[in-house]
Amino acid sequence: MKKIRIFAFCLLAAVLASACGPASGIPGGEAASVRAWFDAPLPNTVWLPPSPCQIVAHGASPNVIAAFELSINGAVSADIPSPDTQGSLVTLTQDCGLSEPGNYLLQMRVRDNAGEWSGYAETSLVIPSGGTSTCTNQLDVTFEDPLQKTYMTPGQKFTKSWTVQNTGTCTWDEGYRLVFRGGPSMSEGGASMGAPLDTLLGSLVSLPVLPGQTVIIPLDQTAPMEEGWYVGAWGLNTPSGEAVTITHGTDVDSTASFYVDIVVKTGTPTTTGEIGGAVFADQNGNGLQDSGEGPLAGVDVTLKGCGPNATKTTGTDGTFQFANVPAGSCTLEVSKAGWGFSGSSPSLGYPLPVGSNPGLPTNVGILMAPMSDNLPGPSFGAPQLSTGLVYYGGTRCDPNRITVQIKAEHPDGIKVMVFFHRLHELNGNKDSGWSDGFSMNTDGKGLYTLSMSGDRLAEASGFTTQAVASYQFVMQTQKGEFLRSDVYSDLYVSPCGSPPPPAPGVTTTPGIIWPPIIIVTPTIPVPH
Repeated sequence: MKKIRIFAFCLLAAVLASACGPASGIPGGEAASVRAWFDAPLPNTVWLPPSPCQIVAHGASPNVIAAFELSINGAVSADIPSPDTQGSLVTLTQDCGLSEPGNYLLQMRVRDNAGEWSGYAETSLVIPSGGTSTCTNQLDVTFEDPLQKTYMTPGQKFTKSWTVQNTGTCTWDEGYRLVFRGGPSMSEGGASMGAPLDTLLGSLVSLPVLPGQTVIIPLDQTAPMEEGWYVGAWGLNTPSGEAVTITHGTDVDSTASFYVDIVVKTGTPTTTGEIGGAVFADQNGNGLQDSGEGPLAGVDVTLKGCGPNATKTTGTDGTFQFANVPAGSCTLEVSKAGWGFSGSSPSLGYPLPVGSNPGLPTNVGILMAPMSDNLPGPSFGAPQLSTGLVYYGGTRCDPNRITVQIKAEHPDGIKVMVFFHRLHELNGNKDSGWSDGFSMNTDGKGLYTLSMSGDRLAEASGFTTQAVASYQFVMQTQKGEFLRSDVYSDLYVSPCGSPPPPAPGVTTTPGIIWPPIIIVTPTIPVPH
């Protein structure tokens, strides 16, 4: 593993929508020049009327795409003219037209203006009888950032984020939505603070979110122009429009919400707050305060963003205190020769976002680890794959999904982990090049997980034959540095119906540097 410079960055406006929803089959024989594939619905999607049943499909050809043909359970349902009469790569969005309970096989093929047809792309849909799902939808807001009764100036832009865990048994995928529940509105659009009232979850986080996984949901908002106290309530809805139950410890509330809570004032606030806490020595560098790890003296703690920058140095008790702090949103940074930031309680990231609230002092515990070669530093564990062979191009071959996990740590904290891969034909010379990357979900304890279909792994390559996949993990630290894992080549990606390839051998290549990373780093990082 080595640290490298990143020479190019690209902010992709649609990165979440394009990167985080799995897609179904890329059909056609090995020689096919016309291709069709589904983006939605995902294979085995459970759809509950009356929510929209939407098909998103694509057609590609060296020639112009002329038409799409949709079949349901083997019978042609619709012959649809191409929505782009001049395009050779066309996206079709179409209502599925289904409402009765049952299991449905959806097939799509396309025809170009030369009369050539693609093979059939396939996906599947289930409409349960009774209109109820067999899984449970439940979440826990495990931590909310300090934007609570934060003072804002009129029209000030800010990002509110919630750390949310999927504590139910349903997988959050396409169709789950962040929705506005309500709140006292003192002016037009005040309670929602300029944010959309209904937003696809997939535009905010990486999908799917599996049971047990935790994600950070960011929401860009703007403070109302009128002075006052504003509280906006938000929640998560299923594709059928049902509210996801929110739990708080042992309490369960189907109507509970998570909140934005600000005070808008003109001019400079005259009220002040307090920000304090303590710094502890994280001797083993694990990001936790273990038994025997006491206060750390001589740490410079710098407060920024609430009035002029100020610095306090911790004494033997490790404590620090800032008084008479103008109300607002601030950050804390720590510095001590030979030591580096390793974590905080609550877990806030770095620099540490804190709030100065006159009515509620902020207290935070900060961990710092000695920076020596014999202590845990930046590291990647060995990746774990649910399978060494994954199929694409159909739902009848199993396994057609893969889950990838890796443990990682960094003394500065990890902002985001991204999975990159490339495919190379097993019996040929074609190489897909490196993907744009897939952001991984974290459990908050250093374990990163990504689940995806074989179709998603293969879709950008255009391959129709067996391939070996090389993959690499890239972390971005809380301080903005990028580090890479070794490159692994122990995974086969094979079209459905192909004979099993030979058992893959594990191959690793340390320190490979490939073209610049395309990654997103907004206030709340949601790269792909």
